[in-house]
Amino acid sequence: MSRSDFEAYKQAKDQIAQLEAEMAEFQASSRELERELEMELEESEERHKTLQSTINMLNLDLGEYKTKHRTLQKEFAASQASLQREIVTLQTAHKEAYGRLREIEMANDDMERMERYVESQIYLALLIF
Repeated sequence: MSRSDFEAYKQAKDQIAQLEAEMAEFQASSRELERELEMELEESEERHKTLQSTINMLNLDLGEYKTKHRTLQKEFAASQASLQREIVTLQTAHKEAYGRLREIEMANDDMERMERYVESQIYLALLIF
């Protein structure tokens, strides 16, 4: 083996050692990166699970609120219809009472007129006798 062959061998061996060192460093950094990514994935999965749970709870709440809203709308509609019927009843009663009042006032006017007429007739009768 000549000196140039030996130097080529040594240089090749050094390059192999350097490449193996770089490969070992690369593998170590890859493992570290893999661990970090796995941790991030676990955190993301946990966060996803928590958020999904929150979404499920909020959907349940939303369903309950929608049911309550529909119930309240029905109650409101029933109350409104009842109050509307009561308004109509009161308006009818008011019109009837107003009509009776007018009739009573007219009858009162007639009685007052008759009373004045009778008083005047009595007065004339007393004057004549």
